[in-house]
Amino acid sequence: MPRTSTSQPRPAPTGNQAAELAARLSHDVQGALERGDLELPPLRQSVVQVLELCNRQEFEVQEVVDVVHTDAALAGHLLRLANSAAFGAKQRIDSITEAVSRLGARQLQGIAAGMMLKADLFKGSVRIGTRLRRMWQHSALAGMYARDIGPMANLEPRAAMLIGLMHNVGAPFVLRQVLDLETTTGTSIDDQVVDAVVAAVHAPIGAALVRAWGLSDALAAAAEFHHDWSAAKEHIPAVLLAHVADQFAQWAASPSAAGGQAILALPLWSELNVPLEKIGGLFRAHESVKQMAQSL
Repeated sequence: MPRTSTSQPRPAPTGNQAAELAARLSHDVQGALERGDLELPPLRQSVVQVLELCNRQEFEVQEVVDVVHTDAALAGHLLRLANSAAFGAKQRIDSITEAVSRLGARQLQGIAAGMMLKADLFKGSVRIGTRLRRMWQHSALAGMYARDIGPMANLEPRAAMLIGLMHNVGAPFVLRQVLDLETTTGTSIDDQVVDAVVAAVHAPIGAALVRAWGLSDALAAAAEFHHDWSAAKEHIPAVLLAHVADQFAQWAASPSAAGGQAILALPLWSELNVPLEKIGGLFRAHESVKQMAQSL
């Protein structure tokens, strides 16, 4: 990323300076969000409409089709996924109506939002491109696991995938803000410090982003408390789902028996009312889950 300063970069902050940077960034971003001074990645109108239509009690395929036809990128994305082996396609289809029907309301919210997030938030310069791709892969995996775990816990299946996809939405945003700060101050920030700052503040800032976009309080709670579910005061099912989806996504990136046992030992399965015998299939299906996540 080009610098605005022509002076030599100053040394990276370390130790306590990283914590101070995280606190400063959190304060500045939260304040800018509250004042409306921060430029946010816009929500595509077509995606907002799809989310609203999928949330209705009566899901009308034609209404969704009419919206999708207004967005060529979304239409092409839905057709590609509906015809992909990863999503179980056995016969080729060529119409948006068939694609919407095949994917269904349970997946459409997540697929539409995922396309927007990947294109508008999880892409960036060479400096941050690798980090953003890892972040997106994690979010996509969490979305697919949440999609499958939600119904087991008797949660609204149409919202489950979206909860997984959106839980980490603050991470790419914070990453960009850190590097913007690097540019404006002329300070070279060490990669380890960048990662520490993102880890420290992405959850509350993610929740603030979700609220600024006008999305649901449940999604905001999932973003804010997915690492600290015991601190959540409301929307507990969504928070718990985000937490277990996050854990499964981490495990799927590097599967191990020890990691699987740690997931099974999580105390919140009883709070989600999910019998442990149902969880085994999620471990066995991790390759197909990864394939679906990669296709998003």
